[in-house]
Amino acid sequence: MTYEIEIPEKKIKDVLAVLKALDVKVKKSKNPNVETLKAMEELKAGKGIEFESVAALFDSIK
Repeated sequence: MTYEIEIPEKKIKDVLAVLKALDVKVKKSKNPNVETLKAMEELKAGKGIEFESVAALFDSIK
């Protein structure tokens, strides 16, 4: 049986440790989540922001 669950980032290690102790197989999904899909659609629609360099990108988020 397959389930999809969302785990808060700070709890992932704990949850994986419990699942390992219970001998539960865990594999990462290669499918993008809803937030990523929305971002991809936004970029396809030409709504992205372009930067001249990686430094310019990081300067924009300081």
